[in-house]
Amino acid sequence: MSEAISHRLLLERVLKEWQVDRKQRRALLALGEAGAEGLVALAEKLAILLPHNALMAALWPTTPMPQFDDLSPLDYIIAHGQPGLDQVRTFVEQG
Repeated sequence: MSEAISHRLLLERVLKEWQVDRKQRRALLALGEAGAEGLVALAEKLAILLPHNALMAALWPTTPMPQFDDLSPLDYIIAHGQPGLDQVRTFVEQG
């Protein structure tokens, strides 16, 4: 299985866990392979940070936050594209 297909399958699982609607899904898939890799990495980091709270890890991406102009992290990513994804990942990685 190619790496691109593997990331795509992982991304499908992540989007299902995050209960992403069709419109959000189309916008996130439009980020391409780099976006898919970034979203999967974001989900993996959330799982590491919240190992005993899968519900929180699933809800976090769809919860509005002041750090993202009162948008959810997913809506922020959709609004700002790859730079938005990079900002969300940096926020999560810093802790």
